Amino acid sequence: YRGDPESLEFQRTGHADKPAHIDWLRSWFVTRLSQMEFSAREFWNCEYHRRGIPSSYRGEPSTVLKWALNNWPLLAGHSLPMTALDSGCGAGRNARYLADHGVAVVGLELSDAAITECRRQRRPQQQPPAFVHCDVTMGLPLRSAQFDMVCDIFVYKHIVESEARTLYRREISRVLTGNGHLLLSLAEARDEYYASCPDTSDPSSTGHGRTRVVLDLVAGVRSVLFAYDALVAEMSDHFVRSEE
Repeated sequence: YRGDPESLEFQRTGHADKPAHIDWLRSWFVTRLSQMEFSAREFWNCEYHRRGIPSSYRGEPSTVLKWALNNWPLLAGHSLPMTALDSGCGAGRNARYLADHGVAVVGLELSDAAITECRRQRRPQQQPPAFVHCDVTMGLPLRSAQFDMVCDIFVYKHIVESEARTLYRREISRVLTGNGHLLLSLAEARDEYYASCPDTSDPSSTGHGRTRVVLDLVAGVRSVLFAYDALVAEMSDHFVRSEE
């Protein structure tokens, strides 16, 4: 998807054997989530206050993004992108890193709490990122062919409905320039941590065959796990893989 998936950051550190009472925990947690009826925005607002998921509080940019910028001439055949979209930008760590490299960045984020943190951490930059409150699964409030690069770090994996991912891919493709690149970082099916999480897959909504939807009992959030070939097949409606 105009990036090199084999170089992406697929693993999350730490794992545990599946406890004997995992089925009970899964049932309890799913019930509690449905009873709470949190909207996605409320959930992520709580997460950014709780700071449970590492990316909610990390200040350092993603190693995937650093790898991509270091290898951009090889991937894209030219110097660094001029414009970039950080989709699901969180507290802004990756958007700020791109801006430090002279890239004009727009960051989209669902959580009000995260947007507040983005603005709190604003620092002097020649062209600081523009942060916009937006649900990226409902369409992107941006012009077509606007960005040389779209950065998606652990956002796509949380879009568990196949139809929502289809709309999201179409919108990402729309806002990219003709030679634009999507940098996508997510977890794969063999990831040790996520492989130990309870499977909540609905076969009718997971899309291409070799995908699973799991529930992270620690974070309280579901993730889609892809086998590599299933991910390539899913992305192929709008993207092709960049070859080194």
